Amino acid sequence: MYKKLLLKIHWKISNTDIYIFETENILKLISEKSAIEDMYQAPLSKISSVKKRNEFIATRIAHHFIFNHNEKISYQDFAPFFCPSYSMSVSHSGNCIAIAYSNTHRIGIDLEIANTRIERISHKILHPEEETYKISLSNEERYDYLNKIWTTKEACYKACRTNLYAFKEYKSNNLLKENPTCNIDKTKESFKLYFKALEKFYFCLAILS
Repeated sequence: MYKKLLLKIHWKISNTDIYIFETENILKLISEKSAIEDMYQAPLSKISSVKKRNEFIATRIAHHFIFNHNEKISYQDFAPFFCPSYSMSVSHSGNCIAIAYSNTHRIGIDLEIANTRIERISHKILHPEEETYKISLSNEERYDYLNKIWTTKEACYKACRTNLYAFKEYKSNNLLKENPTCNIDKTKESFKLYFKALEKFYFCLAILS
């Protein structure tokens, strides 16, 4: 039944399984799409955006049928949740969906199409120390740095599971070097970061230390 659904890529990083699919391939599974619509009638009734609705359905097709997880996805502490022994995170960008699971770490992921718009809003998301560092970089390094900054903060925000802290309060370290990390001074929480490149995408996995 699922032979037409092609896995784009699978990464295993620090005991975390990350799967990436093309959303349009998932949505071609008509019977599975119908089953998800029946199973999640209540939450779907609150989603008016076609794009958001398709992302919601595609995520749950992948979760329920591809990875053989039978528990419905709900939300707990601002994160998708299906089982107490697993941390789960989801990201959508362009025509791709990324879904990750770990049974040993609290995780967050972000998948983003590389772009230059982050430069225009960098003053809203950069910690003062990051702003200082950005000024020292070449144009090429700055482009790479800002795209990594964005995925870092999105991923850490998901792993943190709270909406109490603005992006400027997350301070990254060594993003263009080895062993990158991020931390929140107020809570002393620290995150290990792992980056991957995929065609036009930037990807970050954040693991709460």
